[in-house]
Amino acid sequence: MAIDFGTKGTSFAILYPNKREVGDMVALAREVQTYSTDEAATTTNKAPTAVLLDPLDGNRLLAFGRAAMLRYYDMVAAEPPPLAVLYTEFKMVLKPGVSGDPASLQVVGACTRCRPGDPLPEGPRGRPLFWGVTVPAIWDARGKAHMRQAAVAAGLVPSVDAPNLLLAPEPECALLAAIADAAPAVRERFDGKRVMVLDCGGGTVDITFNVVVSLRPLVLREVAPPQGGPWGASEVDHQMRGFLTKLLGEEAMAKVDAPTWMDLMDSWEEQKMKVRTDDPVAGEDVDAVTLRMRDIMAAAELDNDAMTARVQAFNRPAPADCGMVVFAARTKVLKLHSMVVVRSFFGSVTRKITACLRDTLALHPMDYVLLVGGFGNSPVLLREVQGVLCEMQGDRRFEGRPARYIDVMRPEHPGTAVVTGAALYPLQPTAETPCAGSGR
Repeated sequence: MAIDFGTKGTSFAILYPNKREVGDMVALAREVQTYSTDEAATTTNKAPTAVLLDPLDGNRLLAFGRAAMLRYYDMVAAEPPPLAVLYTEFKMVLKPGVSGDPASLQVVGACTRCRPGDPLPEGPRGRPLFWGVTVPAIWDARGKAHMRQAAVAAGLVPSVDAPNLLLAPEPECALLAAIADAAPAVRERFDGKRVMVLDCGGGTVDITFNVVVSLRPLVLREVAPPQGGPWGASEVDHQMRGFLTKLLGEEAMAKVDAPTWMDLMDSWEEQKMKVRTDDPVAGEDVDAVTLRMRDIMAAAELDNDAMTARVQAFNRPAPADCGMVVFAARTKVLKLHSMVVVRSFFGSVTRKITACLRDTLALHPMDYVLLVGGFGNSPVLLREVQGVLCEMQGDRRFEGRPARYIDVMRPEHPGTAVVTGAALYPLQPTAETPCAGSGR
């Protein structure tokens, strides 16, 4: 059982390894099942990192993920509202939250603790589960010790030194999944190469620099300190909200309740990862984003005439034939031009990522860039990363290198690469010299 606990999203993976395949990472990788924490189905996405706690019952866990957020809104709407606290985005910073207040949608909070005497989870036939919990590369020994304490508090294992708990470094997990996913000829190319892992999640972007010392087992040697920043996909979401606020007006947006907003953002989450960077075929905007506005309009108290007027005012500065935003009154659907409008949402965050890439690659030349994380699904981000590498090919600092001195690699499912690798990580062949800082 592997858990990828992220700033914005969390997922888990399950692997029942066949003894005949232990050591064959490629065969094992095909058997890994990945899930969001909402347990809806096998998925390539994550559930929101959110917990709903009952402070009157020892901070008992009431719900996790999207279910926690929806249940919280239901409780706030009750008369009188029962006491409960919703905590989100609490991985990196822990502070007290606020209960019974809709503003606590984005509070930062504390982890829950199981009550003494609660039974620990068991695997098939009563055997204890083996847990692999991912940790960021930038975390020091104190941070890893905190994660072990959290695993005990969550009821996964009885003690911090439990033999069935392994802390799995996120870059190694991502690379392990990518190697297992690659064709045999490509897989062997990693041996002895310098690899940058560009892990782009919802909240943060983590960049690590390693040399592959060994493929079986996977052993990495750090060649430069990890870097990164708060440049995740959530910044693109903030741009979307800013667009709708500008379109509808702050007064109208203030009337939209959180569950209605969540439904709209669920649709946006799926569509934003399909936005491409190439020009539309035959002038048709095939990647236009469509938003169903019926519930938003009802909550904001806007009729068709009011909505049409707002769209016309938004489009007024643009050329008449541009069609930045189109509103279909009959279906109450808003269409956003992908090339003109939607791609602008990505600019502020991709510029920060590419600027960091230029600076770090100038100091630490790499052979491969591995792009993973939920944001790694974005064709826009992939094209921006490729653009930086192509641009640097002509830089005089790299004269004498082959024309394609860095390859960009992306697994089939970038969003679950880390958790898939975490499920494989404990089953690698035994290393004579364990990787430093691996948490083994």
